[in-house]
Amino acid sequence: MPPLLPLFAVLSPTGQRGWLSTALLAAVIAIPYLNRVFVQSRHKQGSSPAPGPLVPLWPHYWLALVLAALSLWHAWPALRAGHIPPSLTNGLWLATIALVLLLIQLAVGAFLRYGSPGPSGLVRRIHFALMAAIVLLVVAHIWLNSRFLHSFF
Repeated sequence: MPPLLPLFAVLSPTGQRGWLSTALLAAVIAIPYLNRVFVQSRHKQGSSPAPGPLVPLWPHYWLALVLAALSLWHAWPALRAGHIPPSLTNGLWLATIALVLLLIQLAVGAFLRYGSPGPSGLVRRIHFALMAAIVLLVVAHIWLNSRFLHSFF
């Protein structure tokens, strides 16, 4: 293998989809927080009394759907496998739970977007708690099942 071959090319297709899903998860999470940071910084400068969002949230909505599809595509080989080595089962169970929570997160996000005009704080807290749980489960899955990560230890 040539020494200059990009690291991404040596990963399996499933590993590539997993790392892309992880990067996309970070982007989907970051968009609303970047919006808040930009709005607050503009409000401090005093440009307008009620600043509108500088970063539209439509990328958050659409990338979340892409994330769910990419995550399902990443999970499909393990879900259809008849036998899974015992060393991988814990991480795969955590990933399966994260995938289910991701689908629930899409429903909660759709309710926040299309539900009542002023979404309740409870629904926003549920949305945040689901996000935190998904991130923790994904990190645990990567820690337990990533060949790339284990190649360093």
